[in-house]
Amino acid sequence: VREAAERAGGYIEGLHLPLHTLLNATEFPFDPADEILLYCQRGQRSRIARQHLLALGFSRVSELAGGYEALQRINPHHQPSPPHTA
Repeated sequence: VREAAERAGGYIEGLHLPLHTLLNATEFPFDPADEILLYCQRGQRSRIARQHLLALGFSRVSELAGGYEALQRINPHHQPSPPHTA
């Protein structure tokens, strides 16, 4: 649930939806039974997104505690994926 500018510094492969897009969506590109891992820069937005999806009936929603910054701290050898260009 990170913004495009944040993703420029690297990201985890997968579907990316900014928080505002997720909160305003009426349809989703995934099913309520799908396993979903949410992450943002530090963890606050992913917590909001998780609560929102759980309230909508999504049952397999997790979040990356501490966000992308925590991933970089615990795995200093992590090589961020380069941004996609569209």
